[in-house]
Amino acid sequence: TDIPDSPLPWLDNAYLGFWDPKNEVYGVFHFSTSPNSDGRRARFSVSVGQRVRELIEPLPIGSFNSSSITFDLNHRFTVDDGMVRADLTVAPLFQVADYSAGEVIPPLVEGAPLRHFQQAMKVTGHIEFGNSSVHIDGYGIRDRTWGFRDVSKQVDQYYAICSCFPDSALTAMKYLGFDGRIRTEGYLLTEGEATRIEHVSVVRDGSGQFLAASLRSSDGREFCVERTSQSAGFWVPMGPSRCAEPVLSAYDEFGTLVLDGVAGCGLVEQGTQRSLM
Repeated sequence: TDIPDSPLPWLDNAYLGFWDPKNEVYGVFHFSTSPNSDGRRARFSVSVGQRVRELIEPLPIGSFNSSSITFDLNHRFTVDDGMVRADLTVAPLFQVADYSAGEVIPPLVEGAPLRHFQQAMKVTGHIEFGNSSVHIDGYGIRDRTWGFRDVSKQVDQYYAICSCFPDSALTAMKYLGFDGRIRTEGYLLTEGEATRIEHVSVVRDGSGQFLAASLRSSDGREFCVERTSQSAGFWVPMGPSRCAEPVLSAYDEFGTLVLDGVAGCGLVEQGTQRSLM
């Protein structure tokens, strides 16, 4: 991809949130590289039963391979830091969600929208945690973005819902930009169709975490998705490693999600600005 000559940050990000409830495994791979911005990092966060491990390592410019964490930009993710070893392979499911044209993430540069895609994945492989090993036979959501991006200066609040069900996957997002505009976009993904979601309204609990959402698709159908259990969660670093100005603080929460009575599993990511200095 040609990168325009600009002082504004240009980021190339890859993300995989994955889960295998039967084996009590929930995890995240998150890569962010840039030719002109701080915050280049590879991250692996995983919960296996009651054990949690997180690695955050610097990334070279233009690379998705850190000292312990690798991604081949195709289908394989690996980790080996001595304490945790993982080798996961992903295979695409259902249609692709193309968020590029809708600009649900407010554009940083007018006329240069962020290229943004998501797809459900079958995730298989294994994780060795200390002296124990677990086979992974689960699912996940893969996200890929590239373009001008600085979320701490673009976004005041947002949430994103990503979940897999037996015959479909749901991905939906709602962003409040600093321009005061609320942007909503999402997709119900099946083997042959990506049905656009045009309305999302969320109900939260007393701590502000996601409980449920009502959704309406472009063809007039209405859906309800509800979180019925929480299994794991991880903070999501996005900006520089050390920041003395407002920053977008985000959190991934994994658990059981039920879509119109059909149970699945997935994650809800919620972000809000922290500005008190």
